Formats: sequence, structure tokens, C-alpha cells
Amino acid sequence: MKPWYKSKSLWFGILTVALGIFQLVTKQFELSGDWVILTVGIINVLLRSFSTSQPLAFRTPPAMAAVMPKKLKK
Repeated sequence: MKPWYKSKSLWFGILTVALGIFQLVTKQFELSGDWVILTVGIINVLLRSFSTSQPLAFRTPPAMAAVMPKKLKK
């Protein structure tokens, strides 16, 4: 498992939410919702299909903690 902060899909989602909040507050862009949904969907599918090879870990599962070196345990 890889740490959550190394996930391109998760960072893309965070960026998408941040841009959405920015747009709601500032009204800077005139974007069609249809195109935004289509673009975000396509990028998510591509990231999950071609970039993802491991599940995310938000914390170390107990089974893995037992076999990890002491210096890596938290």
C-alpha cells in the first residue's frame, strides 16, 4: 500500500474541489457543467486505469505493522 499523499487520483480530486470552491466564491470562469463533469470523469478514469497500481493506506494496518521495521512504525 502506498501513502495517501502519493496518490495522483486523490490530489486531482483535491484540486478539483479547490477549483470548484474558487469558482463559487469568485465567479472567475464561465464553464459549462457538462464539460467540467466530462473532463473530470475522463481524467479520473485515465488516472485509475493507467496510474494506479496499489491501494491507498491512510494508516498502517495492524497486520503490516507487525512485520515493519521499527524505524518505519509510527
